[in-house]
Amino acid sequence: MAETNRSMQRQANLLSDYQVIQLYDWMVGLDSLNNVTVTDQNKVENKLFNLLSGRTVILYLENGMCEACIKKELLNLNQLVKVVGREKIVLLANGYTFRYLYNSEEFKEWRDRLYQSDDAPTILNSNLSGTPCLLVIDHNFIIRASYHALKSTNKNFEFFLSAFQQTQKGL
Repeated sequence: MAETNRSMQRQANLLSDYQVIQLYDWMVGLDSLNNVTVTDQNKVENKLFNLLSGRTVILYLENGMCEACIKKELLNLNQLVKVVGREKIVLLANGYTFRYLYNSEEFKEWRDRLYQSDDAPTILNSNLSGTPCLLVIDHNFIIRASYHALKSTNKNFEFFLSAFQQTQKGL
């Protein structure tokens, strides 16, 4: 009986997480990508659109987001690299200091793809979810899909990755 209750609770949590994902997807679906100014590790400024070529995935992070979620999404990026290639992934960090970003061990392998910005990459929604967010951008700089980290499960990333692989030729 206790196992059944735990199973029902897990299903309820997943449903709740799914509803949250749908809400965020709806919010981002009404939004546009903003050509924000970004700064690289050498403190050279550039425009976000100049970093994007064809379909690109942006991992968006804001200072204050769940540390465990960030670490989990950095691990998830390794799976995504196998599908799109490292050159098609950009990390965009908002509110972090350069010292933290470029000296932190967790971002070490991504320093060449990591950019700091004081602005959100979307026009209408400045804090996309409170957790790390992946935005799939097409060749016209339109947000085609989004994924939001959830602490309770990694199933949503697995679903995102599967859907992404199936539709990658369409973007």
